[in-house]
Amino acid sequence: MIDFSKATIIMFDFDGVFTDNTSYVFPAGIEACRVSHADGASLSRLKTKGVRVCVLTSQVRSYVDERCAKLSIPCHKCAPHEKGFRFREITERLGDSIYVGNSFHDLPAMALATWGVAVCDSEPCVLAAAKYRTLHPGGSGAVKDVCDAVYSALGGIVEEGTLIDGIVENTIMDGG
Repeated sequence: MIDFSKATIIMFDFDGVFTDNTSYVFPAGIEACRVSHADGASLSRLKTKGVRVCVLTSQVRSYVDERCAKLSIPCHKCAPHEKGFRFREITERLGDSIYVGNSFHDLPAMALATWGVAVCDSEPCVLAAAKYRTLHPGGSGAVKDVCDAVYSALGGIVEEGTLIDGIVENTIMDGG
């Protein structure tokens, strides 16, 4: 298992990490997305260990704000090309960091993080650049994979039947 015991902050992209990268648009123009309650439960448990958790996104959709508010985590917004700058600005005094992303817009932040993690269904360029990847796709346990790996590294006992090795060293080379 990878030793994430020194991680002090985890920053997640939202769409494609908390979600399966799709949204539902209803006739009144309201947008919604599907999220995993297991992701939220693992995230909440991890916060009890003192690890800071936040979202860094370029999305302006209300469901992002609503989900972050429900999970009581900060949501930082920026233009896609500013993710690296914002990541550095937020984490520079916080110690070892994890960034979890899925799109090429996440590459600058992933490169600056102590541990850059790609969601397993990320764009090929992200999978090629990441040192680590989740075993579950976005919206279906990717957040849980990361949270449980860090929680376990910090001495937390993950309930029976939970995959604690949800983060693996990336074996995907050259996009394939």
